[in-house]
Amino acid sequence: ARVRPVLRDDPRQLLISLFCTFWLQDPTIALGYFDRRINRAREVGALGMLAFGLSLASGGLAWLGDHARAYAFAGEAIELLDTLGYKADPGVAFEVAATECAGRGMHDEARRLLDRARSSVAIKAFDAMPPHLAHAVSQCAISRGDLAEVVTALEDQVARFGGVGSQMEPLGVAPLLVEAYLGLGRHDDAVELAARFAAAQADPPHPFVAAMVARCEGLVAANIDEAVSAFDRSLELHALASDRLEVARTRLLYGMRLRRGGRRVDARVQLEEARQAFI
Repeated sequence: ARVRPVLRDDPRQLLISLFCTFWLQDPTIALGYFDRRINRAREVGALGMLAFGLSLASGGLAWLGDHARAYAFAGEAIELLDTLGYKADPGVAFEVAATECAGRGMHDEARRLLDRARSSVAIKAFDAMPPHLAHAVSQCAISRGDLAEVVTALEDQVARFGGVGSQMEPLGVAPLLVEAYLGLGRHDDAVELAARFAAAQADPPHPFVAAMVARCEGLVAANIDEAVSAFDRSLELHALASDRLEVARTRLLYGMRLRRGGRRVDARVQLEEARQAFI
């Protein structure tokens, strides 16, 4: 539908348009207009709409792999929510900010933000651990090496919600859970979950999901040659839907697997690529 020019940049359109992109599970739809509409909300002093819009946009930017802007938008949203005295965040600003802090090694701040995310969920009378919050909790946990918490959070998600991922993909919690299982010595559980994750996807899956499937296959591969093939395939797929953080994580896991397989020279290449990407 065509929008009347006078309404095109009305700040009230900002939330409606951003909510639609989430319902459609495609944040790319908003790329052509959300900066313009957020800037317009700033110009006219529509601070409530701006706070909520920044929160929603931070989640979309994180989904798209733009972690620097996601961190900035989430932080600005939280500042505005606090200044305005709003107790509930209709988006995911606290969760995005927590995950971004954890990825930067700021674990105490991440815990504080997760507590605020839990409070926001409680105020809205949602499930105490909905999938979006569990995703943030498990991302923060794996960043600080707490594999037991990853397993606790994500096994609960599998049992109650089918383990849907951030893009609503079936068993989308599998990449983190497979990694945690292996770290805790639960190899058989990791192999079984990786196979279920691959089998559950649409044909063809979204490139990002396909990259995660291949990463899991590399992690549980029976020998180093199979692992190399799977990780190489994962990196090729990442190039079609690039999230620099996930590419770096894939390279880190690849390098670790190569090192365990005795291929130390090749491992150094992947680990150095990962290090550069994390900077």
